[in-house]
Amino acid sequence: MLENGADKDSSQRSSEFSHLQPSEYESIRHFLEDSCGLILGPSKQYLVKSRLNKVIKNHQFKSYADLIKHVHSDSTVRFDVIDAMTTHETFWFRDVHPFDYLKKTVFPTLSSVSSSGVIRIWCAACSSGQEPYTISMVTEEARLTGLLPKNWEVEILATDISPAIIGTASKGEYEGLAVDRGLTAERKQKFFDQHDQLWKVKDHIRKRVDFKTFNLHQNYRGLGTFDIIMCRNVLIYFSAEKKQEILERIHSVMAPHRFLFLGASEALNGLPHFFKLNRYNPGIVYIAR
Repeated sequence: MLENGADKDSSQRSSEFSHLQPSEYESIRHFLEDSCGLILGPSKQYLVKSRLNKVIKNHQFKSYADLIKHVHSDSTVRFDVIDAMTTHETFWFRDVHPFDYLKKTVFPTLSSVSSSGVIRIWCAACSSGQEPYTISMVTEEARLTGLLPKNWEVEILATDISPAIIGTASKGEYEGLAVDRGLTAERKQKFFDQHDQLWKVKDHIRKRVDFKTFNLHQNYRGLGTFDIIMCRNVLIYFSAEKKQEILERIHSVMAPHRFLFLGASEALNGLPHFFKLNRYNPGIVYIAR
């Protein structure tokens, strides 16, 4: 039973936006596809409600219609909606083999065919930072084992659409459960410092990574040219048309004969004039033509 008027008002506000109208769902679907390429199926109302109710409450909106009105005019609301609807699930050394191949094959290959002394890597859709920091750890291991000349520099650009997640990732601080997912005890001791309940990436690993907010649908011109691009486990959320657009833009910032890593379920189809498939056991890497 409600005990006071404030509780009653709160209950009424909650019930006002608990039902998502079909037209409101379509508006949110179109906004997400246009703004960040995220594709929602026709029956994902439960997902929208579970993730956007908190945004509505935080901004004290009265309904989904109120949210939709502000999402087109208020950049803070726009970012909050995109952040709530995009997945930030990741862990250290995910799938393992791409990082082994990077260390044992890609680094030695690039250092033998180029005299630049610099390897540029772009980690797209980096989420909370585990992937770019993993690459930085692999760089350190490659140097120590002679797979990468010690005088070579490795520059890592890590981007994500969410300003909030980029802010978190750039700190390089992780709680116990997050730091343990995919990370061996040896690497944990070698590449992290413990501060109370937090584990912080060591400075020489963290400073190799430059974090930046970036939408994969933006213009790529200002990013420069890359030797290695990791765009893993994000293209599955895009339509075939959007995926092809992104891959063509990725190709435009890759030097010839350089390396593109995608997720295990993200086959590259229809772009043989841009990329050549190269199999390694047990994975696949794409070589820019």
